[in-house]
Amino acid sequence: DLSAALKQNPWFGEAINGRAAVRFHRKDMEGALADFALMAQLMPERPEPFANRGEVRRAQGKLQEALEEFAQALGRDPDFGVALNSRAVTWLELGEDEKALADLDRCIEKNPYYANPRFNRARLRLKRGLPQAAIEDWEAILKIEPEAPGNAEVRANIEEARKQIGEASGEKR
Repeated sequence: DLSAALKQNPWFGEAINGRAAVRFHRKDMEGALADFALMAQLMPERPEPFANRGEVRRAQGKLQEALEEFAQALGRDPDFGVALNSRAVTWLELGEDEKALADLDRCIEKNPYYANPRFNRARLRLKRGLPQAAIEDWEAILKIEPEAPGNAEVRANIEEARKQIGEASGEKR
């Protein structure tokens, strides 16, 4: 019985989750799905296994199935930032910008120090012709994670958005 094994050794669940993550990164999607399904059986009240299965489905290009998994995760924790952000990315892939923006706004509201949704919202804002709003999100990322490895890209995005603002106002750079 898996529940008994988990009670006896709480690290059993972490080991399965770790193996699933390794399988995912090695592109063994079926193995990752099997492990995340096992995690969902072991901890049916937790959102993580469902959000992780959603990530696998999205990586497989099965976007509707990914949305279903993210909905399962959010049914367990409506403020779970990883699921909100991942569902937003899926909505973006489907061209559903309004739904994506709603999830990103909610994710940022509930998880203000989680940088990923700010990055995704900034990209969406820039796409929608709102470079100043995008800059605000990117600058918030630099405050949240001042030493993050991806900050060079964030700074480059800020400069590109500033160029767009200058071009829109007729400035020459």
